Amino acid sequence: MLEIVIQGRGGQGAQTAGNLLAATFFAAGAHVQSFATYGGARRGTPVSSFIRVDDRPIRVRCDIERADAILCFDATLLDGRLLAAADERTLIVVNSGRSRDDLAARCRATASCRSMRSRSPGAPDSAASSTPRCSARSRA
Repeated sequence: MLEIVIQGRGGQGAQTAGNLLAATFFAAGAHVQSFATYGGARRGTPVSSFIRVDDRPIRVRCDIERADAILCFDATLLDGRLLAAADERTLIVVNSGRSRDDLAARCRATASCRSMRSRSPGAPDSAASSTPRCSARSRA
C-alpha cells in the first residue's frame, strides 16, 4: 500500500493536489482512500491531505503513521509532528528556497525524523511496503 501525506497552508492547494492525485490513481484503476484535515476554515492555516493507494480494497481507517511520501508545500510546516510519519524510505519533497543541506539539518534537529535523503530524478522509488503499520489495519 502506498501512503502519501500532503501538508500545506490554506490557499496553497494541498487539498486540491490531494484530490487530483487520488483521482489520477483511481482513473488508473487503483483502489484509493483520500481524506483531509484542516483547522479553522481560513487562508493560511495548516491543512493536510492523506492518500492511500492499493491494488486491493482499502479497509484501513486509521491515520497514516508511516508515509511513503511527504509533500510539504510550506517549509515552516516541516516539524516534528509531520516528520514523525517519515522513516528512512520516505521520499520528502519540500517547496523551499533553502538548500537540501539546510533542510536536512532541520530534519536532523527533529528527534522524530530518522533521516532525510536526496533522490535524483529518474532514481528508482523505494518499494511501497505492504507491512501493516497501525493496529487498526485490516486487509479483509
